[in-house]
Amino acid sequence: MLGEIIGYTLFSISVGLPFSYWLHHLGSHTWAIHGAVLGAGAWWLVRFVNLVTKRTTGRDGSN
Repeated sequence: MLGEIIGYTLFSISVGLPFSYWLHHLGSHTWAIHGAVLGAGAWWLVRFVNLVTKRTTGRDGSN
């Protein structure tokens, strides 16, 4: 749970904000696109972190 929160926060800051800034300058205010990109990116990031955690520690990092 904590890993998901940290992962989502880091992803939002590193990728989401520049992407939102870029979309804003294009004149697009579609928050649905922002949400979809952030959601998908955070989901893949959490899957990757769980995979790495399982390989390095032998247990799931989701608890």
